[in-house]
Amino acid sequence: MAILRPLDGAGEALEAHVFELSMHGAGLSVRRALEVGSVFGFEMCDGRQAGGRIEVRSCRARADNMFDVGGQFC
Repeated sequence: MAILRPLDGAGEALEAHVFELSMHGAGLSVRRALEVGSVFGFEMCDGRQAGGRIEVRSCRARADNMFDVGGQFC
């Protein structure tokens, strides 16, 4: 699990399930669509990655009303 926080402080934090993690980015599942190009604070709940930023590079709807997001660390 990870937490995504809007950098501008507007809006609430969003929980994300991390299904892929690399040095350059992450694959996430979230409950709402995220705009491609938006940037969030990214923090793994287990402490592996803290204080990072991630840019949304793709967002796809799934059949179960969740969204798969591809993000690149920036």
